[in-house]
Amino acid sequence: MNKKIRTRWQRFGWIFVVLGIIIIGCVWYWYQKDTKHMFVIPSPTISRNTTAPKNTGTQNEYAYTEAPDHIGETTHIRGTVVRAYTSKSGTIFLDFCKQYSTCPFSIVIFGDDAKKFISGVAPYENKTVIASGTIQTYNNQAEMVITNPSQIRIQK
Repeated sequence: MNKKIRTRWQRFGWIFVVLGIIIIGCVWYWYQKDTKHMFVIPSPTISRNTTAPKNTGTQNEYAYTEAPDHIGETTHIRGTVVRAYTSKSGTIFLDFCKQYSTCPFSIVIFGDDAKKFISGVAPYENKTVIASGTIQTYNNQAEMVITNPSQIRIQK
């Protein structure tokens, strides 16, 4: 009897092995298909340019309240920084309104670029600044990503 069981396993065992491989392959494929977008946050409007835009004299300067009307433009934005906030990840947010969620525009400096700002963001708080760069949207709000200290200056 043991010999018949072993013979049956030898005869049909390869079917179970192949089915197991197919099942494992399918599970792996579907797992990869479902999770490859899980950790990627699509944000085509955010750019991490490493160079500051050059002032060619053709760029306009707008108040921060006008920034949403100029999405996609490389320009200058002027406004008084009401609040400077650094997140746990080191990203700096310069807000032009007391309530950032209803503010039409903000400046973002990602953690890697924040290290370039030796004096931090304290000099900008409660000062009128002019920021140069491309106006983008994030969560339906206008923002400008600053990557270099030369992109932002205090207006005298």
